[in-house]
Amino acid sequence: RMEAALAEHGLTVDQWRVLDLLSDGEGHAMSEIVAAIVVPGPTLTKIVDRLVDAAAVYRLVDVRDRRRVLAFLSESGKALHSRSAPGVAAAEE
Repeated sequence: RMEAALAEHGLTVDQWRVLDLLSDGEGHAMSEIVAAIVVPGPTLTKIVDRLVDAAAVYRLVDVRDRRRVLAFLSESGKALHSRSAPGVAAAEE
């Protein structure tokens, strides 16, 4: 059911999980995202790359630690999350 609800918005379940994590407005390092959604690092890179290509997510260098890159939701990513959330909630119920 969740896959069907997300397919309407062109998202996979893993992409949704990344969007949902980033919806808190905080930047998250790739290592944090890997731990939260439990996918291998290379898989997460592909997921985030697709979200970046869709302009839903962007990356910035962490100002506190320039070795880290943080992922954030873009404005269109926030809108996509908002449009998708009701269908996901309904599927989870």
